[in-house]
Amino acid sequence: MSEKQSNSDMIDSDDAARDQTPPEWSAKEERNLVRRGNAMTDNFMPEVGINQFQYNVGNQLMYLGIVLFEIPSNLVLYRVGPAVWIGFQILAWGLVATFQAFIKGQGYGAYLATRFLLGICECGYIPAALFTITRFYKQEETSKRFGVFFVGNMAANGAAGLLAFGILRMRGIGGLSGWQWLFLIEGMLTLVVAVAFILFFPRSTANPVSLVGLRYFNDHEAQILTARVLRDDPTKVQARTNVSREELKAALTNWRLIGHVLTTILCLSAQASLFAFAPSIVATYGYGRLQANAMTSIGYWILLVTTVAWGWIA
Repeated sequence: MSEKQSNSDMIDSDDAARDQTPPEWSAKEERNLVRRGNAMTDNFMPEVGINQFQYNVGNQLMYLGIVLFEIPSNLVLYRVGPAVWIGFQILAWGLVATFQAFIKGQGYGAYLATRFLLGICECGYIPAALFTITRFYKQEETSKRFGVFFVGNMAANGAAGLLAFGILRMRGIGGLSGWQWLFLIEGMLTLVVAVAFILFFPRSTANPVSLVGLRYFNDHEAQILTARVLRDDPTKVQARTNVSREELKAALTNWRLIGHVLTTILCLSAQASLFAFAPSIVATYGYGRLQANAMTSIGYWILLVTTVAWGWIA
């Protein structure tokens, strides 16, 4: 073999080795890349002891709890009334949300249990809230109030991203991770709201008195409030009642309701995944985990306007 050919082979070998040499990167670039997968969770998955697939399963398990228990929850609502049932649900999911902070290192089972319990505790809140609105307003007045109610929902989702932006910076305080502080603070805020609701929400239109004795309407106003709703819909005469099997069957086989349910499923089927992974998606554009959380709130603030507009049009 000639010296020229040997030198050529050495050059080719050097080129091949150079092609296989990993590119150089900074520690900051590596941290940003690793954090993109955990943009929303502040390293929640590795600290709990789950992988991405298990995280996805738990995220959907919460919605399974909602689907399975929403009808039973509504049956209880009719039996005990919204003043009791809504307060109990807020208190229950506030407790579960708070104790999510303590599943660090507990693994897959603890994560699944808390997610499923969260779905069970949340399942009847929105139906109960909408039901309560219909007890205070006539049918033609409810759409605007529904819009205002969902404005609160959108505002909460929008604020969640902004809160996460600040709270996740608390990592290390008290020996806790940022995501633990997030669950603790948001969970305890929910508990405060639950106690306030239980203490101050009126029992009904006919008896508009809170648990602490605060009266919102006098007797004459309460009579007007109740009578105007009953004239619009006489079926609202009973604030608490048992739902018979025949009534339940009629509701489940009503083709209008089935069409509405299918339409809602199609509209909302992608929402859960988008909400869960939006920060991760935003992070792929080069933003850090904290900035990604804050930026995902923008869409919800836009929804505040559109929700009110559609409620008014309806």
